Amino acid sequence: MVAAAPLPHRLFSHAGQCAIAASDYVQVLVKKPNGFVRVAKVTAGLALLPVGVVMIVLPGPGLPVVAASLILLEDEFLWASKARVGMTDLGKRGVEWLRQRAR
Repeated sequence: MVAAAPLPHRLFSHAGQCAIAASDYVQVLVKKPNGFVRVAKVTAGLALLPVGVVMIVLPGPGLPVVAASLILLEDEFLWASKARVGMTDLGKRGVEWLRQRAR
């Protein structure tokens, strides 16, 4: 199923005047998964997240499991997307820190 989502119709200048944006005439095609796939992804993500958090303290691959659960959840929840981006940025900064220490 493909749904057309129009972009914002108008842009406002700082003076409060309305200006027509070039994006007025553009539509974005968004392919949405069916309900079963969405429910399965959310269920798997919500089941894996606490398991991953527990495995951070206990033996096991905690961080990869948390990352996988956030990847599953980020299509439905904004907080999961922000957490995954933050986790990725933290990992990149950690790798850079280790490279600088190795010199």
